[in-house]
Amino acid sequence: MELSPLSPIQFLLEALSEEFGEVLQVKGKINRFGMDSFKPTDPAKKTNRTKLVEEINDIKALLELLEEWAAEKPDLLPGLGDREFIEKRIQKFLHFAGVTRELGLLKGEELEGDGVTESTAPVHQEEPELSAQDQANTPPPTTPDPTAAGPTQ
Repeated sequence: MELSPLSPIQFLLEALSEEFGEVLQVKGKINRFGMDSFKPTDPAKKTNRTKLVEEINDIKALLELLEEWAAEKPDLLPGLGDREFIEKRIQKFLHFAGVTRELGLLKGEELEGDGVTESTAPVHQEEPELSAQDQANTPPPTTPDPTAAGPTQ
């Protein structure tokens, strides 16, 4: 099978996809065997924690390459690295970490800024208000087509 040449952006996105998959694989092993377990046949006894750090660092390296490359072509990925947008996303993730903690599904150390402790007030699930840019990047909710055939049994 002959492969078609990739553009630089395609190469970086393919590499990112592969690395994200490797993080998911390590995450699955952590969920089944624990953070500090290792493959019994591994002479180096590299733990799942170490593998996770390596894979996350691979992603960070690829993201840096992507940002550097895209910075030379501002029309390619406009808004990539936009600190204001990223900060809003961080606040959104921290908000939902707080909601998850309030539901009793997140224990242990507080994420910096989640603003919720183990003993919190009533549960609320409102999302932070979205900016116009966030709204433009959010797909509309989908509703099932009542005329579409459902799954067969």
